[in-house]
Amino acid sequence: MKKYYLIAIPVVIGIIVALYLQYQSGDKQEKITTQTLIQNGSPLMGNSNAKITILEWGDYQCTYCYKFHQSSKDAIIEEYVNTGKVNFVFRDFPLNGPNSVLAAQGSY
Repeated sequence: MKKYYLIAIPVVIGIIVALYLQYQSGDKQEKITTQTLIQNGSPLMGNSNAKITILEWGDYQCTYCYKFHQSSKDAIIEEYVNTGKVNFVFRDFPLNGPNSVLAAQGSY
């Protein structure tokens, strides 16, 4: 039962972030592409020509993000990224206060 929470919570957070980004874009019909993510400084792992891109929004202070990295990330990297099926892109989403912002800035 605990393993379902490790998958469900990042999925719910991802859906919320996607809805927020869609709402913020308003009338702008900008498409998020691998190229725009690379230009904005997002690290990219995997085959740049892959048809699928997994976009992870993370906070370095988030407990659930830490659990994702401890439990699921390695399996995704091994099964999908290393085989060239998908790209994996990380974006900072500092939501736990000023220390999260400093951690995100420090990562760059």
